[in-house]
Amino acid sequence: MKSFAIFYEESCGCKHKTKLKRKIEEALLTKRGKGIARSFAAGAAAAAIPLALSLAGHTQKEKPNIIGNRVVSQVSPAPKKEVVAKQEPAKPQGLGYTDLAHGVIKHFEGFREKAYQDELTKSKVPTIGWGMTKHSDGRPVKIGDTITREEGDKHLASHVEDMRARLAKTIPHWDAMEPHHHAAITSFAHNFGTGFYGKEGFETITGALRDKRWNDVPSALSLYKKSGGVERAGLVRRRGVEGEMWRGNVSGFNQKGEPTYKKK
Repeated sequence: MKSFAIFYEESCGCKHKTKLKRKIEEALLTKRGKGIARSFAAGAAAAAIPLALSLAGHTQKEKPNIIGNRVVSQVSPAPKKEVVAKQEPAKPQGLGYTDLAHGVIKHFEGFREKAYQDELTKSKVPTIGWGMTKHSDGRPVKIGDTITREEGDKHLASHVEDMRARLAKTIPHWDAMEPHHHAAITSFAHNFGTGFYGKEGFETITGALRDKRWNDVPSALSLYKKSGGVERAGLVRRRGVEGEMWRGNVSGFNQKGEPTYKKK
């Protein structure tokens, strides 16, 4: 189809037809350009909506950074991930105070459900259960008294804890000792009483504990192996086990109740 300008040119002989043609075409082009511009603007606006929504939901904030006459987009860095340090697994521990103290006392004392007098030491003090000279309520044991295994175990447990509390108050550096140290001294105190520290006749073990000469404790324990003025094989063995326990070498007790030792 011919344009309006060309049609006019063909039908009009006016001397100004060329100039008029150019003005008409410019007008048409301008009108058409405006329409195209409007169409382009509408399309661009429609395309910008989802982009704006996407940017609005973005977690990163942009801050303008002006360099010279240019505005450069500067995106704040993403937050650093917190690095959680790996926890090292706890190192395996040996037997605790209770197991060691109960084990060594039970091994050397043995359980008796009926009160008896020790024929070997010629002691006139009746003993019952795990080598107890008093009942759990404080009554002295007398011949004819009986006790069950369950009652004996409970009595030993409370007796051991009572000894530990008493020893902690009288022996210096107690808190600096390890559980196996406490167990060895508790077994020794079960033989000689919790008041042995500082008592006449116990100068060697007292000095080692007082001066924190830990390496001298086993040899000091070994000196106390007599009963009634006579060296007893049972006490020699007991002091030896207590010495090894003090060194941390006792690993447990077997089914027979005998102490077992760590491999060297």
